[in-house]
Amino acid sequence: MMQDRIQELAGKYLNGTATEEERQELLTWYRHEAGKTSEWPLASPEEKTLLKERMLGNLLQHIGKTKPRKRFTMLKYAAVFVLLILSGLIARKLFHKTPAQQSAQIITTGYGERKKIQLPDGTMVWLGPASTLTYPEKFMAGKREVTMEGEAFFEVMKNEEIPFFVHTGKLSTQVLGTSFNVHAYPADADVKVTLLSGSVLLTQGTVRQNLRPLEQGVFHKTTGGIDAYSYPDAAAMLERRAGNISYSNITVAAVATDLERMFGVKITTDPSTSGCVFYGRLKNGEDIDAFLSKLCIVVNARLIKKGEQYIITQGNCR
Repeated sequence: MMQDRIQELAGKYLNGTATEEERQELLTWYRHEAGKTSEWPLASPEEKTLLKERMLGNLLQHIGKTKPRKRFTMLKYAAVFVLLILSGLIARKLFHKTPAQQSAQIITTGYGERKKIQLPDGTMVWLGPASTLTYPEKFMAGKREVTMEGEAFFEVMKNEEIPFFVHTGKLSTQVLGTSFNVHAYPADADVKVTLLSGSVLLTQGTVRQNLRPLEQGVFHKTTGGIDAYSYPDAAAMLERRAGNISYSNITVAAVATDLERMFGVKITTDPSTSGCVFYGRLKNGEDIDAFLSKLCIVVNARLIKKGEQYIITQGNCR
């Protein structure tokens, strides 16, 4: 059944009919099958089209020489091969290929995992849980671009002549040399970029928003608008990259989503608890049971554990 589903998704991606959720399902499968770190050949749109045409030609030739059962088997493997090629392209669409045929570096993290990465130009990246960062083996002359989803903190090596771009779906973040955090999980309604130092330009189509230090830009996926807010707590952001999370005036539902990504568990909140506001701190390495017990005390709720699932219910935060 899983193989049939993967073939279906691969076909939709090739036809350009895959939804955002289906593309994310493909990427999730890729992470599971291909491991944490992989290299995939970069391709331009023209090369991707040529690749598909060549593969189709090979398929047609093979079909004319095989029996029905072998045709079916070959098509299954061909679909998997197409998926392996295109899964890498989903994560970054698209760097231009250099004459040296450099490859894309795709770094992923699992639930609760964090990685520190140094990019070719010396830029440092702290990649958060359940996140993906894609970047070239070597930046081209006059161009520094990466793609990510999930959460990452960047300390960009300053170069006034070559801007640094972070692409997260429809939103692009442009900097010269600065420290900032990007929070861009596909399931979230907003993309948040928090600037600690330097300057940042957020762009989405014709919409542009400059950020100053200690400001947070919020891109609303549904409307396409970008808003800027004051974000004075820089220390909390620096702590977050190390896994020490401070929650201030955050709903229990939002905290639960954050914890699910960090611990790989399922946390359910009922209507009486979801909107309760929480103030607290999660230390790196802290046990989730102890933290959830503390959270429930703060919002006067009950914690129920069933295997790897947690239920927060009967909240009384009014």
